[in-house]
Amino acid sequence: MCGLLTCRAELPGTAAIVIPEKGLLEKDHEALRMRWAEKHWLPEAEKRWLGKPWADQARAVTLKGLRLWFSGPNESSKEAEKTVAAARELVKTDCDEPLACLMAHKVLWQLTQSWWSGYQGLNKAFKIADDASYSGALRVWIIDEQIDHLRAVNWRYHGFHLKQVDRIVQALGDGSYSAEFEPVLVRDFLDWMENTKELSEDAFKKLEKAIQDSSHSEWVKECLRGDLHVHWAWFRRGSSWAKDVTEEGWQGLEEHLPLAGKHLKRAHDLRPDRPEAAGRVLQVIMGGAGDHDLLRAWFDRAIAAQFDYREAYSGLLYASTKRWGGSDELLLSLGKRFAETQRYDTDVPMQFYFACKQVAMESGDARQVFSSPEVKETALTFARGLLDHPEPNPARAAHQRGLATVIAWLAGDDALATRGLKSTNQVTVPSVSKQLNDLLHHVSTLRTSVYAGNGGWGEEVRQLEHQYRQRDIEGAKKTLAAMKMENLPTDNSRNYVTEIRTVLELPEKLKSGDWQPLPIFPGLVTCFCTGGSWRVSAPGELTLTGKDAAFLDLAFPVLVEENCEIRGEVSYELIPQKLWHTDWSFGPSLLWLPARFASTHSPAAVRGLTFHPTKGTTEARVTGTSNHQMAGNQAIELKPVNTFHVSLKGKELRYTFNDTVLTLPNIEALKLNHTGGLLGFTGINVPTSVKIKVRNLEVRSAP
Repeated sequence: MCGLLTCRAELPGTAAIVIPEKGLLEKDHEALRMRWAEKHWLPEAEKRWLGKPWADQARAVTLKGLRLWFSGPNESSKEAEKTVAAARELVKTDCDEPLACLMAHKVLWQLTQSWWSGYQGLNKAFKIADDASYSGALRVWIIDEQIDHLRAVNWRYHGFHLKQVDRIVQALGDGSYSAEFEPVLVRDFLDWMENTKELSEDAFKKLEKAIQDSSHSEWVKECLRGDLHVHWAWFRRGSSWAKDVTEEGWQGLEEHLPLAGKHLKRAHDLRPDRPEAAGRVLQVIMGGAGDHDLLRAWFDRAIAAQFDYREAYSGLLYASTKRWGGSDELLLSLGKRFAETQRYDTDVPMQFYFACKQVAMESGDARQVFSSPEVKETALTFARGLLDHPEPNPARAAHQRGLATVIAWLAGDDALATRGLKSTNQVTVPSVSKQLNDLLHHVSTLRTSVYAGNGGWGEEVRQLEHQYRQRDIEGAKKTLAAMKMENLPTDNSRNYVTEIRTVLELPEKLKSGDWQPLPIFPGLVTCFCTGGSWRVSAPGELTLTGKDAAFLDLAFPVLVEENCEIRGEVSYELIPQKLWHTDWSFGPSLLWLPARFASTHSPAAVRGLTFHPTKGTTEARVTGTSNHQMAGNQAIELKPVNTFHVSLKGKELRYTFNDTVLTLPNIEALKLNHTGGLLGFTGINVPTSVKIKVRNLEVRSAP
């Protein structure tokens, strides 16, 4: 395989990006959405809250929420704290205005990343908006957020998709969007349909009729018909890999994709100044021949209308993945072209990061991607560009500087990463933490690794850090052998070195068949992390604090194959059960592998879990990749300190929790697609503020 620099000219569809001299930008659409809300939503809401004791609170939170929703965070951290406090206070009142409740949810979710904080407002809005006298658009967005919430906590949607269809039909016909705001309707419809799954043939027909019967312009109707037939085509095909698609599925795809292309191309002819139709054609091409020159042609039409139209960039990248006939080289070549624009006032250069992230998630090794000779210089130029850009929005600036720090670190420039950390005052904002977790890194790993790699603890430790991150195991062992612990300057440096030493020595020690301590040290620098507040709370003790989020995994670099055991103790600091937002689980994972695709939320593993229902009895469970893929369960009683033991011997899995034993004779019943992986722990929907402590953790190769 040739390098990207030599291959790029040969790859189809990778010419330089042409930046239009004029045209729309995303900020223009955001301003249009705000004017739409001020005309279509606010007047009705103000009538409803007039004279209510919470009216002033509702107005302030609603305006903040709308701006936050349409334009993203734009306040300093102190101002954001005040906005969060105001939203929380509003939720505590008797406010029964659905728009205000929805905006309280928006504020609390976007600024705290806590679903439970925002859900109280969302749940109020959801119950109120069951009344069809409210605006169709408002009712659609409320149920759309509810579906988002259920997806985020890995829960079923309870038939909400079909309710969503009825509300979309209402929004198309009740004047929710006047003529001047038709672009808002088109974008909103595209968003709704991306979130509307599990439909039926009748639902698609109902939507098609509503579009046809609406009084909107032909451009709107063609855009909406085109998007509808794209979803209809994939509904008929199914989401399976090509080899598993039925003949009827292929017929459905072949019936609806050409119709989608016809409508979308007609829409683009009617309004070439709008990007939506051209951007959507990308999925039509992807589902057909996948011609990369043709993909690029329609991408160029979309960004000629709006240079920073995000859906065009994400659509082109997804259509360029290996799954759709592309390659890692193609993705990275396109990403480099996006970075070359240097338009840091837009999100276009950021698409370079997302191209690299897509490849990194496929490979499971972000550092290898960002530090590769073909990508490294672009990555560092991009990181410098983000750090140098005078971004006036404090929230956006914090995100950009944090992400620049991550990229500089992954690309191997510790001096630049140190500059980035200083620019953020060592604070990693939640949006950057999420990107780190998507790339399997714990937040504390970044700071520790950068400090060590930049020589903060001396030359020997700097050398060890670079050898370990580059997987030079023999070199790292030689450095460790020559290192004298008493010469290290701090306890943190000694913990860091001890963790790496323990991890490197563990495989050989496991060959003895004796129990070995699991390498738990304050930095967690060798661990893989998909999210959650994990920390070392005492020597050898690991604590997870809940965040109401699905699949918060912490995995250790301990390879598990057919014979392995882990044992230890677990204790729970619970909050009242009435405050649990949903059922939740926690326990050890074996054969752990990260999710390979950005759209996949569940890392692969076999898990021994304690399942805590909001109603009913606590259970011990054995599950597979999906929490719903249960192979066994039994009621248990929690103690102040509980013991657990998981043993994998050949194909047999045995999970013991206190005195309860579950046995799965053959793990092939869990339908795993792999036979080896790592050892770790998984928290699923653990409620906010619940604390789980595990200690006395030992691992051995099963005899």
